[in-house]
Amino acid sequence: MIDLKKLQRALDMDGNRHTIATVADQIERGVARLWVNGESVVVTQVIDYPNLRALNFWLAAGTLPEVRAMLPEIYEYGRREGCTQAESTCRKGWARVMEDDGWKRADKVVVMTRAL
Repeated sequence: MIDLKKLQRALDMDGNRHTIATVADQIERGVARLWVNGESVVVTQVIDYPNLRALNFWLAAGTLPEVRAMLPEIYEYGRREGCTQAESTCRKGWARVMEDDGWKRADKVVVMTRAL
């Protein structure tokens, strides 16, 4: 069973741009894909840019070992969908771990937000 509290924490860190209901709607419509392993979840989206197709790791919640165990299958899915890169906006703690899995920081860009 999916721990909705963990998923809500991931949404909170993402700035509450979405609710669990809107995430579920995107999954149901096929806009996003849900990956589950034990108590952990990853939500991905395929994003088409003008020059490439990317597999976006949109949300992740749960334990590091369970999330890592899903990665080979998720990467393969991305390749089958024609993606040539994976991308993720994540908190600093996940960034350190992701570097161990072969991810690189895109130090040329910084995501910033400002209330209007």
